Amino acid sequence: MKLHIACYSTYSMTLRNAQK
Repeated sequence: MKLHIACYSTYSMTLRNAQK
């Protein structure tokens, strides 16, 4: 499921940005 991976990647990026 590439879609799931893409969603997870975006979520991870957002979480990292929010943590910054």
